[in-house]
Amino acid sequence: MNTAPPSRDLIDLDILTTIVECMPAAAVLIEDERVFCNRGTEVLTGYRRDELPSLEVWFRTLFGSEHERARVLFDADRAAGFPAVRREIITRKDGSRRLVEVAGSACGQVICYLHDITDLMDVRLQLQEYAERYRIMKSTSMDGFWVVDLHGSIVEVNDACCRILGYSREELLAMSIHDIDATESVEETQEHIRNIIEQGSERFEVRHRRKDGAVIDVEVSTTFQPASRCFHAFIRDISERRQTEEALRKSEERFRLAMEATSDGIWDWNIASDSGYFSPSYYRILGYEPEDFPPSAQAWIELLHPEDRERAIRINMDCFEGRTQYFQAEFRMKAKDGSWRWILGRGSAVNRDGRGKALRLIGTHQDITDRKQTEETIGKLNRELDRRVMERTAQLEEAIREQEAFSYSVSHDLRAPLRHINSYSTLVIEDYDDQIPVEARYYLERICTASGKMGQLIDDLLELSRVGRVDLRKDTVNLSRKAAAVASMLQEAEPYRAVDWVIAGDLTAQADRTLIRQVLLNLMGNALKYTARTPRARIEVGSTAADGETIFFVRDNGAGFDMAYGNKLFRPFQRLHGGEFPGTGIGLATVQRIIKRHGGRVWAEGEVNGGATFYFTLPED
Repeated sequence: MNTAPPSRDLIDLDILTTIVECMPAAAVLIEDERVFCNRGTEVLTGYRRDELPSLEVWFRTLFGSEHERARVLFDADRAAGFPAVRREIITRKDGSRRLVEVAGSACGQVICYLHDITDLMDVRLQLQEYAERYRIMKSTSMDGFWVVDLHGSIVEVNDACCRILGYSREELLAMSIHDIDATESVEETQEHIRNIIEQGSERFEVRHRRKDGAVIDVEVSTTFQPASRCFHAFIRDISERRQTEEALRKSEERFRLAMEATSDGIWDWNIASDSGYFSPSYYRILGYEPEDFPPSAQAWIELLHPEDRERAIRINMDCFEGRTQYFQAEFRMKAKDGSWRWILGRGSAVNRDGRGKALRLIGTHQDITDRKQTEETIGKLNRELDRRVMERTAQLEEAIREQEAFSYSVSHDLRAPLRHINSYSTLVIEDYDDQIPVEARYYLERICTASGKMGQLIDDLLELSRVGRVDLRKDTVNLSRKAAAVASMLQEAEPYRAVDWVIAGDLTAQADRTLIRQVLLNLMGNALKYTARTPRARIEVGSTAADGETIFFVRDNGAGFDMAYGNKLFRPFQRLHGGEFPGTGIGLATVQRIIKRHGGRVWAEGEVNGGATFYFTLPED
């Protein structure tokens, strides 16, 4: 009996044949011109392995008229040690064509790994279509391969396995799977090995520890070979996929929680199939349950108010046809209880076909019924306010007309008798000067004085009434020049008076030129009047600042006033000094009305025989 051991070449060929056979994907073993195909290759090509026995048959069968080109490239790759993965299109037995990635390795014999990526390319196109909603990453790296004995020792590895785990080939060959497994104990791993031996093969997920200490998730596809008493396994790093799945799970969970928490209804419409998604809030807005109607465009249309239906559909169609990218519309929808709810619908196209038509629309529904009702409480209120404003305006216009009529009457009807009284009294004095008794002359002079005061009072009242009617024309006014002109006029009227006029320079304000002159004339005139008994009068016009506001003032060292009665200063006909000083009591009321028309304030400070200061502001707005 010949007991010589089989040759090393036969053992290696048997191992390689076994390796190729247990590969889950298409792979071939090539020795010289002979070709050994595994089950995956039969599935990929549609041919039985005995129909592809040699390289010549292989290339002619799978590449047709391109067989010479393909053979030349293969021979070049073989000579170079298969430096890169190559993509080729092969023709299956049923005539269909498949795009495959071919990777090889040469160690005497050649092992080629065929990866059908036709479906993968189709999937990538589908992923691009749904890129707005999901981001899915798929690793295309080559799988790792190793051979492990019954004790778990690693006896063979490929380069991809070294790359996945971060170890060199020499390091891995000195290790066992117990050194790499990050989840199972030695006892659990041994039990796992026994189960695989009993079942023959298994695909499972486990966690491995890399050389750098990082723990990765891997998918393992292993087969037990009784002849060699070893496990042949392919490992694939699925850590990124696991992270993506976890991120997607968290994203979907956040999306679900957001949809449950928001009061807005969310909808998603697939136009081609007229199907989609309505969030729970979408149904709650209208009082329906999901089982009441399916999520579709037709269901939405049927719930639209007849008066809003055509407009709402047209706005959606404009977005569908590509005339608009986004849309927004308000419309009414029928609730389950029969009432109509106002809805604010918003949406946009997610993606479009080659003609620009939308393939999918996504948007929200917001219940604005309360807002619309409020806008309607407000509309009625505005209309009522408009009516009242019109009535009030008419009343004001009538009051203005009456005031103008009164002013006309005062100006003409009252002035004429006063002029007559004054004229006749003067004529009597002049014509009968020697004949009039002293007492009668006194009475006639008092009549002339009283009629003169009455005329001045009429003039002041007319001026006060005109302040409220004249149009306000604001402009930048130099108050310093205005005050200097007023001081010059007042001084000319009383040339015998010794008065120190102190007027600050660069006083400017936004004011009506005519009205602000009246303010200065009244205030400076009062200051001159109430300093008549002061030996050396001093009248100052200036400004100060407080809280970022400019405050103008007119100050004198005259008779002053008691602050206890200061609230009467700006009331018409209120005079704190009685008959001591001339006047009608209208001037300060006129000042107050002018300042208020400018949006400002006016007030005064004083002391009996200690002078007075009148302040006023002129806002720039």
